[in-house]
Amino acid sequence: MTSPTDLPGAPDMPTPVTLARVHRLLAADGWTHDAENDRLTRRWPHLEIDLTVRRRDGLLLLFRGRPVGGEIAIARMRAVESFITDWHRDRIWPVVVMTSTGEAIQVHTHVGIDATAGLTASQLDDVLRVGIGTTHQCFTTLGEVGLVPRAPGPDSPPEDPADPPSADPDPR
Repeated sequence: MTSPTDLPGAPDMPTPVTLARVHRLLAADGWTHDAENDRLTRRWPHLEIDLTVRRRDGLLLLFRGRPVGGEIAIARMRAVESFITDWHRDRIWPVVVMTSTGEAIQVHTHVGIDATAGLTASQLDDVLRVGIGTTHQCFTTLGEVGLVPRAPGPDSPPEDPADPPSADPDPR
């Protein structure tokens, strides 16, 4: 027979999702709070992600990604359309959106999570990993096929113009 002390404790109960709650989890990873626009933002060399909490008929945790460097030449429209079609054939997140100014193309991503009922700590952790991770995956793939600037790899030199990479990779 199992002892009552061996039974799991009370389950983690969902609590409301707020921008402050999310920021407490992400601040150590470099996310900043933009109070004027009520969002969290993180920028990498190839990508920027905004995270907002929207309240209307419920509560939506919304991740929006866009490439750093912005626009893609209009001549690449067919390649971008093909990429988006292939992406959505195999994946549900993030949703990839293309807009055109007539002269250039912009690519954005969206991941929206219904958090109306609140989320437990582990659910929120999972949602953050999915929203951020799939957005990174999308823009890394876009970079690998040459449609946006490529994400620097772990061994990539810094892209600071004040610190250009050495011409000799092994200066002994």
